[in-house]
Amino acid sequence: MGILERGCNVALIRHEDVTARPDAVLDRLCALFAIERNPGALALPDTQLGEMTTRTIEGPRRDATPVFSDADRAFVQRALDHDTETRLGYRFAA
Repeated sequence: MGILERGCNVALIRHEDVTARPDAVLDRLCALFAIERNPGALALPDTQLGEMTTRTIEGPRRDATPVFSDADRAFVQRALDHDTETRLGYRFAA
């Protein structure tokens, strides 16, 4: 069953929107759910997840771009809610 069919409140937010305009997204969510926003409560990291200034792990560095096997890609394609993904502006090639 898709998350939108579970009888609960859900906000679908594009990752690109959150990273580009986090304050605007939070303001909209607060207004949507009638929640008072706590000024200063939004704390954003100053680096991207996984970004390291010094390397602390021994051994060879992994390739930055993960490679999905055909089986993994097929699983993801089957598991996606393509209607929801399309409404959010995403398109996935088979």
